[in-house]
Amino acid sequence: MPVIEYKLIKTKEGNEVPPYVKNGGNWRNPEDHSMVGWLDPEPRKYWVPDTLVELSAEDFLQRGMDMHSANPFTNTPVDPSVDSEGSITYMDSAEVTDMLNSWYLQFKSDNTENT
Repeated sequence: MPVIEYKLIKTKEGNEVPPYVKNGGNWRNPEDHSMVGWLDPEPRKYWVPDTLVELSAEDFLQRGMDMHSANPFTNTPVDPSVDSEGSITYMDSAEVTDMLNSWYLQFKSDNTENT
């Protein structure tokens, strides 16, 4: 399960995606600044930290539900300059679960084909 949670690394040039992360920058969590990316499956010919968090489908779903609890996902993109008060509709738990599960399966499929 090479779906991972990671954070940017600090370099002389600024914050950068670690070089072992493929297809990163997904599902940024504003609480801890972590993101979701892809890690090539083992055996790897390069080093990755032992502390790297690999996300099973259940782990990814829990992460997403925690994010939804803190800052609910909406059914439509929120644009304060266009949206009038009350036009924002928030996703319920079933919608969030479906969205997260679909994304996870598609992400694994897309990246497995490329490895």
